[in-house]
Order: sequence, then structure tokens, then C-alpha cells
Amino acid sequence: YEKLNSRLTSLQELHDKFEECENGVRSIMLRSTGERDAGNGIRGLLADFIQTDPQYETAVEAVLGEKLQYIVVESHRNGIEALDYIKSQALGKASIVPLALRLHESSPTVVPTPAGGRAMPLGMLVSTTDEYRSIIDHLLSDVILVDCLATALSVWHASGNGHTLVTLDGEVVDPAGIITHNDRFTYDEVVE
Repeated sequence: YEKLNSRLTSLQELHDKFEECENGVRSIMLRSTGERDAGNGIRGLLADFIQTDPQYETAVEAVLGEKLQYIVVESHRNGIEALDYIKSQALGKASIVPLALRLHESSPTVVPTPAGGRAMPLGMLVSTTDEYRSIIDHLLSDVILVDCLATALSVWHASGNGHTLVTLDGEVVDPAGIITHNDRFTYDEVVE
């Protein structure tokens, strides 16, 4: 119990200090933590607003990658203020995503039917509140989850529809056919 409790405390401290984030993101988030009620418009990291079943976490992390560190803000004005802060202090980089995205009309994702495999839009497997749904839909609009790399390549070869394909193990095949494997970062590596 003590070992698990100590580990939980360590993980909570890492999370609260934004240790997993880029320097610029960490700087903005640490600065805004005390100011949240002051109306600075910073809502949090994108990762704070999405949930999925554990079996899909690796795929979501692989396809979103650094986008999980996007800072969600109420408006561009709030984002510019945050970026001005890190620029003036030379604190690194950060990406800002406003709640009100200007989205293009898109047709529903047509999911290719792989021979002998499964495929479904990854966005359907990620939950969030209505307020953040447009951001998630935008980021995952062309992403199809498949069971394995063989299925991903089969779908990629069979369809020329420009989807990003991601496997349950975190391999990503982009629309051009580039395959990327992402090692899943865990807090265990930092704590131990």
C-alpha cells in the first residue's frame, strides 16, 4: 500500500508540474495555474478534455502525439497573450487551440472495409464534452483505427481516400504511406 501510495503521489506531482510537457507549454500552464480564476482564458491541455477506453489509449496517443499538449483557450486573444509571455521570456514553443475553431464542412468519414480486419473512425471512440467536440472532431476527422499493421497496409493499398490509419499498438500509416511507430511514454519511466 505504501509503495503504491508513494507512486501515486509522485505521479500526481509530475502531472501538477506539467513535467511531461514541452518547456513553453509547461511555462504557460504553471503561470496560468494560479490565474485560472482571474479570467486568463486558458482552459487546460487538450489531453485533459479527452477520454477513451484503455484499449484505445495507445492509438489515440500515437496519432495525436504532441497535439495532446495543445493549450485550449477561450479565444485567440487569450492564446496570443500566452504566446507573448513565452516569447518575451524565451521559454520555448507551444501550440494554442481556441474553442471556436473555423471548421470546413466535411462529408462523413467513409470507413474502408478491410479483408479480415476491423476498421472504424477513431473519433467515435474518444469522448469529450460538447464544448470540446469540434476540436476533437477536427483533429481526428480522417483517422481510422485498425486492428494491426497488416490491416492498415491492406486498407492503405486498397483505398486512395487519404485517411490516416492507426493500429491498436500505435503504428501510424499516414495518407502518403509513411509508417511511424511511437513508443508509448509512461510515467513509470520517469518515476523509476
